[in-house]
Amino acid sequence: MGYERRSNWKELVALYRNGNESKAVFCKRHALKLSTLKYWLYEKDNDKPKKSQFLPVIENIKVESDIKIELKMSSGAQLTFSRTPPVFYLAQLLAALS
Repeated sequence: MGYERRSNWKELVALYRNGNESKAVFCKRHALKLSTLKYWLYEKDNDKPKKSQFLPVIENIKVESDIKIELKMSSGAQLTFSRTPPVFYLAQLLAALS
């Protein structure tokens, strides 16, 4: 069976999940690389649409101080505020990102 196509891999992932073999045994039986199976298992888990969380954009922020705030996420993304936004906004933002 050719596993080059995404649809074939979805079937293969379902076959693996419905069975009770270890990844290594399953791969040997189907002549697959273990790393490739792991990749497709990860892809299948992350194939679902992500729920977006939008926060309102606040204009005319009342600045309580002039502290520069930088948020650095583990993904490498960075968000910088040149002026301090309200604490409740930062709390909502951090909750949405976690």
